[in-house]
Amino acid sequence: MEKKSHKKQYIFIILIYLIIFVPLVFLRYPDARNELKYFVITKDMIKAKNYLILKYFSELYPDKPPLYFWILIFFKTYFSNMFFSLSLLFGSLLPSFGISILSFKLFTKLKDEKFGFFITLILMTIPYFTGISVFLRMDMLMSFFISLALYLFFTTYINKNKPRIIKLIVMYTSIGIAVLTKGGAGFIIPILVILTFLVLEKNLSFLKEIHFFRGILLILVILGIWFYGIYIQPDGKEYISLLLGQETLGRMVKAKTHSRPLYFYLVRLPLILYPYGIIYLGAFIYYLKNIRKYFSWSLIEKIGFAWSVVPLIFFSFVSGKLEIYLLPLYTGFVVLGFTFMERIKYSKIGNIFIKITEVLLIIPLLLDILFNKEKNREKCIKYLIGTTLVLYLTFPFLLTKYNDEFTLKNIVQLIQNTNNEIITYKFSDFLNISYEVNKNIEDLENKDIISKIPKNRKTFIVSREKYKDEIEENNKFKLLYNNRAYYLYSN
Repeated sequence: MEKKSHKKQYIFIILIYLIIFVPLVFLRYPDARNELKYFVITKDMIKAKNYLILKYFSELYPDKPPLYFWILIFFKTYFSNMFFSLSLLFGSLLPSFGISILSFKLFTKLKDEKFGFFITLILMTIPYFTGISVFLRMDMLMSFFISLALYLFFTTYINKNKPRIIKLIVMYTSIGIAVLTKGGAGFIIPILVILTFLVLEKNLSFLKEIHFFRGILLILVILGIWFYGIYIQPDGKEYISLLLGQETLGRMVKAKTHSRPLYFYLVRLPLILYPYGIIYLGAFIYYLKNIRKYFSWSLIEKIGFAWSVVPLIFFSFVSGKLEIYLLPLYTGFVVLGFTFMERIKYSKIGNIFIKITEVLLIIPLLLDILFNKEKNREKCIKYLIGTTLVLYLTFPFLLTKYNDEFTLKNIVQLIQNTNNEIITYKFSDFLNISYEVNKNIEDLENKDIISKIPKNRKTFIVSREKYKDEIEENNKFKLLYNNRAYYLYSN
């Protein structure tokens, strides 16, 4: 654990974010389902001057804690013209950058510079991870605070000196902030990782050194202040009831939405960890199969197992499942997958895993065949990382096309400065556009009502591609514009 500045590595990571991802933040158009919904909620909070209780079109919205919306409120209030871009930058991209830096720092401390750098670059070249970095979702911010808490825990663990109180306060406060960002996962994940790791280390007595129970008390105090602030509001009791019942216990036991089978995450891992998903699946099976030999695992293998396998199993038993819920585990996925490849690097199965991963991107396989006659594993990984980063360079150019073909950007521009009424057909997410156009939007579910709209009532109808035939049955409305996802009609 030689002390070095690692200046070149930090510059490289910074340049990747500056050259590839920052432009995307300023080019993206928000999606209707989530991002524009958050705009509506933000507008409602500012109007009501209530920064603890969330409402969506004046209805209680206990789905999310408030902290992320405080960021949105700040940029909406003081930087209205760049509201979306700055919210994306500070709410998602910078937390993603923070996770990358923390990953490099942690695993450089735990092993060496090369290992830390590889872990970070692999993490940054998982398209799903970096894709969420340029979407307005609170999962990335929560993941950052979880990563910060775990970074502080593991660096405290390997430091033989008595842990400094200020470091522990920041660690537990980070967990509390993670909960205020996205909810219970912000507490469950770091606590589960810490306890699992200490069990594997046979060192539960370390909980005393990090003042574990006092730390839990600090987290509860942070949450208690939040709940008290809600409780004294006019709708406070109802809001807390919905928050704890419907949105917390309900999602865990019997989710109203996103209910998935037990195996959901396992079958999705190859896609959401692309192109490295098959390697992690191999690692998952290998380490579970050899769990009785955990005493022979390295410190980093124990960290990877605690940070990925155990939380993954936990979330598999939770009723509500979405791919994005696994975002805080991505560092653990990468670490366990990488250590797995190191364990089997001289075996035939190790070569098979590498070849499958290369085939998924094709170009690394060709580079491997042409320039890696000695079958060096490190070169294989470099080809995979390099190919992905080169492909990332095309994203700013592809995004302009994506905005035209798969977003509502052009439709909003067409309807924004007219006096026409706006109707959405079987497309309730379009109601969120009211934030953009400052107009009331009516949502219709019955196509018969469309035929009753008078010709002299100038109207736009917006719908998704799959319902266009139902609208076109009515000759009153003609197609004005369409892309691959949405259709705009007028009479």
